[in-house]
Amino acid sequence: MRKNNIKLVKKVVLSVMLTGVLISCVGCGDKISERTSVNNEQQTNVNGIEDNADTKNNMDNENSDNTENSVENADKEEAKEQEILATDDEMVVKAYKYIPTVYYNEIMPTAYQDKKVEINDLSNQVKLINVFKNIKFKRDEITDVIDPGLNESMTFWVKDEEGNECVTGWYSFDKEVMHKYSKEFYGDDIMLTDETIKISWAESCTYNDETGTYRYSDGGAGSLLTPVSNITKAYIEEDMLYIFDKYLLISESNDAPNKYDIYSSSVSDVMEKVEINMESISDIEDYVMGNYKEKMAEYKHTFKKNDNGEYYWVSTEPAE
Repeated sequence: MRKNNIKLVKKVVLSVMLTGVLISCVGCGDKISERTSVNNEQQTNVNGIEDNADTKNNMDNENSDNTENSVENADKEEAKEQEILATDDEMVVKAYKYIPTVYYNEIMPTAYQDKKVEINDLSNQVKLINVFKNIKFKRDEITDVIDPGLNESMTFWVKDEEGNECVTGWYSFDKEVMHKYSKEFYGDDIMLTDETIKISWAESCTYNDETGTYRYSDGGAGSLLTPVSNITKAYIEEDMLYIFDKYLLISESNDAPNKYDIYSSSVSDVMEKVEINMESISDIEDYVMGNYKEKMAEYKHTFKKNDNGEYYWVSTEPAE
């Protein structure tokens, strides 16, 4: 009986121990499952971070490539849009004469100033002088002036340095001719007031309001002012023409014979006083370019294309 009891106790103990092991194993299994799940989640997060980092790097690389391509394309487009012109190109030479730069016997504000200058910044007189001095008159635009004493024409047609026919002497023309050329120079919106143009002491173009005509007379005296300029570059961009040049103004001084004042613009103070023997110089522009080139100021001139495909002057400003 006692042996049977002992066997029974052993079975119970063994059963309890096995149950405990099973319970313990079950608990371990749960903990292992939990740890495995956490590890899997952490690994997933790590993989997600790595994937995000890879994606960001790829996006950065793509953005960098796109930026580089955009800059490269912009440079190509800019280079493609700019049509470089020779400084002696016929279009450049023609438009260059439209810049209001003509003076007579006193310094006045023209296109060459220390700021950006547009058409409304200039006096009516300056605009009229520039148009008149650069008109290439045609025969049908001119009326001869007759000398009443000799009953002979005082109007003459000669060849200029380029071989083109031009008028000289005394002559008259209708105000509409002036208006037509002013639009060619400054655009269709320009409105000039007709008035007598005083060019120099003995050279003038008198306006007659009753007849609506101008009459030019030349007494032979020249101007005391000499603007000197040299085109350095020119190009077309879309419907705009840009011309760059070097400029200075020489004025005869009252100090003594052969004494001259040099200006960097039409409104600046005297930059330098120099001595020039004009009688020994064949070309004042060549002389200035050879001796005072480094003192010349650089300017940028802007022109716009009109409906006829021609360019008219818009503005002038110091080049940056």
